Amino acid sequence: PGQTGAALVAQPGEVLLTPDQMKQHLLNYFDADGDQKLSFEEYRDARLRGARSSFERFDANLDDKVSRDEYMTGRIPTLRPDFLASLTPERRRMAQAILPRIRATVLKEFKSFDRNGDGVVKRTEMIPS
Repeated sequence: PGQTGAALVAQPGEVLLTPDQMKQHLLNYFDADGDQKLSFEEYRDARLRGARSSFERFDANLDDKVSRDEYMTGRIPTLRPDFLASLTPERRRMAQAILPRIRATVLKEFKSFDRNGDGVVKRTEMIPS
């Protein structure tokens, strides 16, 4: 309970888990007391853990705020030069071709978190109380 298994990497066209197996995996992850039921508290706690983890991952300069650039770079790996360099030339071209659409979507996400419109997301804006 509350743990995930080792990372699995699928090959193109390969299915690692059936939908029922995925549901069970998620239930096991969220079900802190192991009763095979998901209570509101377990769900809320899991969501809060995820929000805290995301905020800490995005706050690259550790100033307790997430700027638009920090959020964009955290959400879109292809904005990081080291990630682009790790791709084959063909995959790099594919990533760059879809980048404008991804940027627009991620910018909408950022704006939804920036509730007061000041251009940064504070911990209290991203993590529900």
